[in-house]
Amino acid sequence: TSFMKIYGVILIFVFLVYNVIKRKFPFYTVPNIKLIMIFLALMLLSVIFSTDREQSLIQYLTYLQLFVLFIIIVNFVDNEEKFRYLFVTLLLAGLINAVFSIYNYYAGSGTVFADCTDRASGFLMNANRFGYMQGIISLSTFLYVLNIKSRLIRITGIFITTIILFSSLLSLSRGVFVALSIALIYSSNYFFKHGQKKIFLGGLALLIVSIVFIPQDFWNRMETIIHPDVSEGSSSTRKAFILDGFRMGIAHPFTGVGLGRFKEEFLTFSNEVVSPTAGTAHNMYISLMAENGIPVLIIFLVLLYKILTQTIKSRHSADKRLTHYAFGIEIALVFTLAAGFFGALEYSKIFWLFLALSATIENI
Repeated sequence: TSFMKIYGVILIFVFLVYNVIKRKFPFYTVPNIKLIMIFLALMLLSVIFSTDREQSLIQYLTYLQLFVLFIIIVNFVDNEEKFRYLFVTLLLAGLINAVFSIYNYYAGSGTVFADCTDRASGFLMNANRFGYMQGIISLSTFLYVLNIKSRLIRITGIFITTIILFSSLLSLSRGVFVALSIALIYSSNYFFKHGQKKIFLGGLALLIVSIVFIPQDFWNRMETIIHPDVSEGSSSTRKAFILDGFRMGIAHPFTGVGLGRFKEEFLTFSNEVVSPTAGTAHNMYISLMAENGIPVLIIFLVLLYKILTQTIKSRHSADKRLTHYAFGIEIALVFTLAAGFFGALEYSKIFWLFLALSATIENI
């Protein structure tokens, strides 16, 4: 049964590759599309050589769905109006998640969400993914909001992005906090270089305002970045995940242990008395290397490098009306590159959405 499913997936993949090469699909001119196809093809090898092909195939289908999402976004966003539509949609989604999570964090103890109140997780019910999503939305849309002509709508947008950023911090995610800090430092160069110090300082002020209202639990958790809390166990577990994930990649350099097989293979490579509580290495790069091998990791890094450099180039050459969209995509990618050291984001939908947007901005 698993062989027939794999055979079917291969046929679909070959069909996509053939049509890209023959230029029968409108997205054949999209930057890096062939590199993405190579990435998916190499990943398919880890499915074929996996000890549990059924499980690996299910995970691979997730990547095919993300690729379809990539294609849809590329074909949909072809002008400034659709960029604006998508950014407004992101803001609304972030706001809904923010209001829901803030309410549950402060008042959820008496609701059915009582088990989710230690860390804000929104509708995702996963604090780390929630923090990442809210962080990337607030960062990517901030410059767009500041360029809205209507003062009332602009002030409303600033308030919304602040609420979204605040909810991101309520996730108490250390990785998100570090990635946000890196993204802010990176963005400061852009604002100061373009004579927009007031905008950067205004954004920094909003962050400070958000931090003022952050509960003590946030600071207690952030403190464990420098002084790991042994009783909490999260830091030691993640260290074990990363080290053993690296061992997996070295032991199986070409195909990895199998896509989606990290949790099952963890104890085989572990030298620590740690029980795995997650299905990934909590590190995007180690996770790809452990499950798929070194070639997949290399292609992924090359892909990220090319996408980021092309996005920066597009920002410099883009129409002034598109500059704030281009920079939003750029800062979202920088944020993801940093957050990837703390979470397996390679199959995050919003990450692939911004990969697609980075391709569209160059063609508009």
